[in-house]
Amino acid sequence: MQVEGWEYYNHAMVPKVPPHQIPDMRPIENGDIWKFGGEPLFARWTTNWDCGFETNWWYVIKDTPFDIAALKSKRRYEVNKGTKNFVIRVITPCEYKEQLYCIQIAAFSAYPKKYRPLVDKDKFLNGIDAWEKYTVSLPKLPSSICTRTTEVGGGKLSAETSALPRVRKGFLSTSRL
Repeated sequence: MQVEGWEYYNHAMVPKVPPHQIPDMRPIENGDIWKFGGEPLFARWTTNWDCGFETNWWYVIKDTPFDIAALKSKRRYEVNKGTKNFVIRVITPCEYKEQLYCIQIAAFSAYPKKYRPLVDKDKFLNGIDAWEKYTVSLPKLPSSICTRTTEVGGGKLSAETSALPRVRKGFLSTSRL
């Protein structure tokens, strides 16, 4: 079921409107928001966007497009060199279901036994299949994908991870994983 004006994101229902606009609250009032195809745990939206006084919640918004030509030549060189060191492409999680399951098991193995959740393999793999219906819009900033090989359970596992550039000390830098 599709809920108009809302989208499923990380087990939460979030409005598709910008934070300064008030979302359509009818799906919350009539309970349609909980009948969405995923498993939303909560709904999140913003109220009192420009309230006129300081609060504990704030946004950081870059309201101008990223222009690489505006960077100093040294920073431009670093960004371009970073994009040459990585393969940039969209990956589909369904292609890596078994590897993602192995990664999750390996991550949970570090938890103390009493806090370690039980992961049902079939439910996990079917949950990844459900991701296919959601689309993600890519940022216009340069992003990168790199491959890292990890030892899991005696075998080698190759996983692709995306790394977005981050702003540090007033300039753009790419990071490798």
